[in-house]
Amino acid sequence: MNHAIKHILLPVDFSGYSNDAFRFALDLAKKNGSTINMLHVVEPPYNFATAIEGMTQIMEKNAISKMDQMINNIQTSEYEDVEINTGIKHGRTTRELLERIKKNSVDVVVMGSKGQSGLDRAVFGSVSTGIIADSTVPVFVIPEDDKSENLNIENILFTTNLREKDPENLSYVDFIASLYDAKIELIHITKHNDFESSLRVKGFIQLINDLNLDSTPELMVKEHKNFLISLAEYLSENPASLVVLNRYRRSIVQKLFAKDHTSDMIEYYQSPLLVIP
Repeated sequence: MNHAIKHILLPVDFSGYSNDAFRFALDLAKKNGSTINMLHVVEPPYNFATAIEGMTQIMEKNAISKMDQMINNIQTSEYEDVEINTGIKHGRTTRELLERIKKNSVDVVVMGSKGQSGLDRAVFGSVSTGIIADSTVPVFVIPEDDKSENLNIENILFTTNLREKDPENLSYVDFIASLYDAKIELIHITKHNDFESSLRVKGFIQLINDLNLDSTPELMVKEHKNFLISLAEYLSENPASLVVLNRYRRSIVQKLFAKDHTSDMIEYYQSPLLVIP
């Protein structure tokens, strides 16, 4: 995985959590010398077919005005050197964003999400769900409830199921940690901490040691039948500035988005997430 972050895709819908994501993206861009590509997707009002052209023109003009306002409100002198490009696309939001990721030089996506305010429906909004599930690049998800003025990352919790690509992803997270001078913790949650599992843990630790990271983190192993509940319990006692999830195909994503698991997410979905494919 390429560690360079030159182009940040920032989808915006002009909500409060878009502003939080923008602030996070600005800080990340400043640390990397990155360009922020702010993008809003205008979804055609299909229920007004006879006036669709006029409606979309009004929506586009309004979106451009709001993006300019976002930049004027947030981009202080501290970030005056950060290059920000704005763009408008027409279509279905998730599809257009995934198409932009696929065809353009996007290194990472930073996007806001409803967080706890949407727990009566789902943890993530439908757009966040689609992007996290199918993005080919890492995605930072900034929850609405993160209202802190300083989005600095001090400690990172890297969750792993001891899969083949996890050491490579850990190397990427080590790069992110170096930008913020953050510490990394590793946690593996397993249903059965038996002999075979212990062998996998030892082998994974050796792979981590071979990475020659600046500071090799220890691997914690917790036995629990439910990954999300166990993670929530751990983070309630050991808060993290950033939680990293490795996306194994779509399995972990499907668990996160399942309505039955919504309550399990409450405890730890208060800090930014980084989902790595």
